[in-house]
Amino acid sequence: MTDHRTEKSAYHVVICAAPTLFRRSCRIMAGFIKENGLDPAKGTTLLIGKELPENAEELLPTKSGAFLKADCGRAEEVLKSVAPLCREQLILFAPDSFCEELAVRLSVRLGGTSMTDALGIFAEDGAVRIERRIYGGHLTGTFLLKKGPFLISLSRSLDEADPVSGEIEETVTAEQVKESDRKITPVPAGSDLEEAKTVVIGGRGLRSRDGAERLAEMASKMGAAVGGSRPVIMNAWMKREKLVGVSGAMIHPELCIVCGASGSPAFYEGIRRSKTILAVNTDERAPIMKKADACVCADWQEVMKALTGLIAKER
Repeated sequence: MTDHRTEKSAYHVVICAAPTLFRRSCRIMAGFIKENGLDPAKGTTLLIGKELPENAEELLPTKSGAFLKADCGRAEEVLKSVAPLCREQLILFAPDSFCEELAVRLSVRLGGTSMTDALGIFAEDGAVRIERRIYGGHLTGTFLLKKGPFLISLSRSLDEADPVSGEIEETVTAEQVKESDRKITPVPAGSDLEEAKTVVIGGRGLRSRDGAERLAEMASKMGAAVGGSRPVIMNAWMKREKLVGVSGAMIHPELCIVCGASGSPAFYEGIRRSKTILAVNTDERAPIMKKADACVCADWQEVMKALTGLIAKER
């Protein structure tokens, strides 16, 4: 998926400078840049970390770079400082959880479009085509993104390459986030998600409106509130006020049961404060399976039937 027109375009690269991630992230990014015909001289790498890694300039995947002194622990803490430094239409993010979340959050702030797990990129007429794996990695799909800026986080499975090395031209200290800077979006009126002790959330794996209705019925029998991920809401399988994630409800129940959702960074941010997360998915490699406290690799309907049966006996 090489398009040599990308060689003429400037772009940004964002990499977490944490010692455990830095070297491999730089090498994966260097491999992506080489494979997709991007010019290292046109790119600027933004390193984010508490301190600049040793030999950082030798590991840069682009010819120029900048360093933002900040904690990579939480993406929301650096959004205000990162946004002014990302001025190009194409912004590439290293393949780690911090950068994935930062890409999603920053795309909302900049009014652009984000995509995770990218394998390749092809620019065309003000838009970009992204190649990424789908259906649990069994197939490869191509997605057309039309609204820039385009914030793309890379796949962890990409090949590595030797960095070109460059020069770090600027060092910035991140602004301290104050309580007055924080904005909490209230749950829409009529939603029962915020106060519920148990929440059942459905994802694309529900497959249809009928599936969403069955999930809601089972949740009701458990005395639980029901919510949905973005694909569920966009397909009108549930009402808008049922959306869970950065664009919807940010919940904190004692038990959160996630059925058929892959677990994108934007979605996971909405449930990560849950005391216990149980993930149910037929794909054992889905991201949510690694983030949950417990997981079951099975059909969600069978698991929910078993859970509702157990609760009925207890009652």
